[in-house]
Amino acid sequence: MFGNIFARDNLTMPERELVTVAALSGMDGVHPQLAAHKAGAKKAGLTDQQVESITMTLQDAKLIPGMYGGDSPWPPRRA
Repeated sequence: MFGNIFARDNLTMPERELVTVAALSGMDGVHPQLAAHKAGAKKAGLTDQQVESITMTLQDAKLIPGMYGGDSPWPPRRA
């Protein structure tokens, strides 16, 4: 899946990293990949706030696995 995202030319590199971070955020057991792509998103030009907004959006929609008592790849959301 991810190879297809990066092989196409219809998304910019920041957009590709954004999509990848969002997809990995919804998966269990991918913490190293998620951390690498979060760093890659920042290197591609996204701000900390833009990357963090993915977290907030997915938490608000209750789409991050295990966020209610499980092993979430994200830190707890600040109030």
